[in-house]
Amino acid sequence: MAGTITASFLEHEFPGVSPMKEEDHDERIGIFPSWNVLYLAVVVYTIILILLLYFLTIALDYSVS
Repeated sequence: MAGTITASFLEHEFPGVSPMKEEDHDERIGIFPSWNVLYLAVVVYTIILILLLYFLTIALDYSVS
């Protein structure tokens, strides 16, 4: 399959690096209890940041009077 990264490719090109297994998604990563919670936090904080920047743009737009 073209474009597919296999475990043997990773082991050959990057010794000591193994692909993530499905059970790795349930392990703690830093302060987050799992990878899924980390992914969700990134999405939520990104949306909050976009909304905050939008409202600041509206509130501080002095060119429209």
